[in-house]
Amino acid sequence: MRWRAARCNRHCVQLRVSSTGHRNRPSLDANDRHAVWDRRFRGLRRRLCGNGILIVENESTRQSVEVLRRLREAAVNQPEIVGVLVEEFHDYLVMSDDVASDVFTELTIVLQDVPYIRTPETYELLLVLRLDWEYFSPSQHEELRPILDAACYQISDSTGAMLIAEILGDRYCDERSLEQLVRLSATLRMPSRALMPHGLERFARTTTDAILRQRCLDRIRLLRVDPDPDVRREAQLSCDNLHRKS
Repeated sequence: MRWRAARCNRHCVQLRVSSTGHRNRPSLDANDRHAVWDRRFRGLRRRLCGNGILIVENESTRQSVEVLRRLREAAVNQPEIVGVLVEEFHDYLVMSDDVASDVFTELTIVLQDVPYIRTPETYELLLVLRLDWEYFSPSQHEELRPILDAACYQISDSTGAMLIAEILGDRYCDERSLEQLVRLSATLRMPSRALMPHGLERFARTTTDAILRQRCLDRIRLLRVDPDPDVRREAQLSCDNLHRKS
């Protein structure tokens, strides 16, 4: 079993996919997965303590670096194990007080590896990054910003592009990320460019700065008359969503 992201009504719905390829019922949505993972981690910790096993931080760091290294190769040669490796990386994040520098460095290498970024499995790591954002330090967030921006120009999976747009929109949610979304909405190739109104919508929902919100709304409205019909459709959908929730 592994996590497979599906884009349904422009929301990242998580589906459990069996080894035979048959989809079972949808799991909790992205906003609730932290609670599920936190419960799973508490159960794991109880089992570890009950068995008298100690978690050594240095060993955990070494193993996580190795997991990320394997992830780059697996995405190209063994895509069926990518989900397992990504979950191992998530387990490291929730069991650590912070992200060790060695692990973070390897993560940045993965996210800048063009063969990896161009595989359909890219979204799985980006989903963990988005959901586990608080485990990274502010300085690590800033180091990731240009890396994620550059990845948008290489990524081949529309779900991955959508996740980066969401990270820029509701994780960074500052003037610089708004500028990034505006630029990406003008310069990316399709279909990734059509996902940027979704990131702008997230920004408009999240920001508390009235001036930035108005700039964001102006950009979404401008995209409603974009030459590409997919961009126009997504921008109109974002406008409708924001209008309903205003």
